[in-house]
Amino acid sequence: MLLQTVIRQIQGTVLPHLPADLEVVNLLDAQTLRELLNGKVAISDQVVNKYLAIEGQGLCVYAKPDNVVEIIKETSQWGTICLLASVTTIIHDDKQSTIALQVREKKVIGKCIVSWVLSMCKMSWLTKLVGNPALGEGLAVSVDGDCITVDFKKKLSTTKLATMKLQDKSILNMVRVYSGKTMDGKIILDVCLNI
Repeated sequence: MLLQTVIRQIQGTVLPHLPADLEVVNLLDAQTLRELLNGKVAISDQVVNKYLAIEGQGLCVYAKPDNVVEIIKETSQWGTICLLASVTTIIHDDKQSTIALQVREKKVIGKCIVSWVLSMCKMSWLTKLVGNPALGEGLAVSVDGDCITVDFKKKLSTTKLATMKLQDKSILNMVRVYSGKTMDGKIILDVCLNI
């Protein structure tokens, strides 16, 4: 009952004050609030790629079945780079917000020999060659071997959701993501509300 009251408060008091073009408005619709109650929230490829397009990184991410994501990066030097990676962890709480990916396959579209060479190299070595991938302001990317970890805690801390409070708690910190899995075209997050 308390949870339903809080959800009604979020719908009635928070959403009207967010900018209309803010993607979170689409995430916090009635359907998503029902998903929160059920402990699962789906985030589509379109939402992720819309953010990446705003940041202007020439990067697209596509969720595939079996916890795999396809990452496509357009570069002027190499052409189109494609990575297939397994999602190993997705965590969000009041202390951390990270996603960890284990790269399984690396290739350059249409360049077989370059793809073969890339397949023999660890991602950490490649970042020394071409630089650490930048995903935008406030997103820290670290690479260790073939594991890529994106920490978006700093980015989230600058959003309106981080500063908005409901019952003296940050709305952002009320949501806990403790795991996730991918399906074709979306990431399903296992969540709970910490009220």
